[in-house]
Amino acid sequence: MFFDDRLAAFHASARNAQDVIHIGSQLLLDAGDVKPDFEENILKREQDYPTGLEIGYTGVAIPHTDSRFVNKSQIAFVSLKKPVVFRYMIDRDKAVQATLVFIIAMSQPHEQADALGDLVGMLSNQKAVKCLQACTSMEMLEAILTENHIC
Repeated sequence: MFFDDRLAAFHASARNAQDVIHIGSQLLLDAGDVKPDFEENILKREQDYPTGLEIGYTGVAIPHTDSRFVNKSQIAFVSLKKPVVFRYMIDRDKAVQATLVFIIAMSQPHEQADALGDLVGMLSNQKAVKCLQACTSMEMLEAILTENHIC
């Protein structure tokens, strides 16, 4: 599945959305899942098509970019100690204080819609969100994702 490379950073420190994207992009790059220009292009895309969402009382972000910058389909997860601002997906003038970030790298364009749908479905479950916020290990993350049919 899309988490088989076990890419996650728990309760990371970041000053802004760019820092979070860097953390996740670096995990993906180190694993060989993305091309060197993946991060640059995800940041460009975020300017025009923001990815922040408010689901319940939780701010999340799901940054992604075109499949041509991806070697292997994968998702990196980053939880944050303190929220950072992402612009809202539906209204770019609105700020979202995100604490959970899933950086999507899909090598096939059709996979992106499926991955986004699956993640939003999981994030609509308040119990899953609370578990993700408290998560401190890959084993815990895998259990949450498995319970929610993500991996």
